[in-house]
Amino acid sequence: MQHSGFTPVVRTAAAAEIVHELVLVSRRGVADVRSFDARVSLAEQSILLHIAINPGCRSTDIAAEFALNRSTVSRQLGDLIRLGLVVEVGDSPGRGRPLELSDEGWKHYNAAIRSLQVGVDTRLADWTDADVGAFADALARFNRATATPPQEPAQPLSPHLTDTEVKE
Repeated sequence: MQHSGFTPVVRTAAAAEIVHELVLVSRRGVADVRSFDARVSLAEQSILLHIAINPGCRSTDIAAEFALNRSTVSRQLGDLIRLGLVVEVGDSPGRGRPLELSDEGWKHYNAAIRSLQVGVDTRLADWTDADVGAFADALARFNRATATPPQEPAQPLSPHLTDTEVKE
């Protein structure tokens, strides 16, 4: 769908198309991660990524970042620690010890990222550098935005509807 000259109807349809495409990207990402290492779930891969980017973070930081219950994060961290991918560092007493990837965790993380990068590079092979840069900028902007519910929920739409099929 090519978008120019936005109207509220066109914008709503474009937003619905974005939701549809994000669902497809998420499904593909889940499948790609599962094919990489069945021992580690997508949620655990996400935790590994967070720890890699934020060494020294604590389980409470991860729970807040992903809006998860602390017990869920504890269980997943326990699995990652048992697999030897994450270690608690420092000697602070009690829960909430700083976390880092172990050497094995870094190997796993780097291999997973390389695998996912190959998939992205393959899909972007015929894109121009400008298109890739614009896409990266748009995704970064989207991910920085604060998710607040709209005052009036938008009607969920199929991205395959034409403008004349959309009710205002």
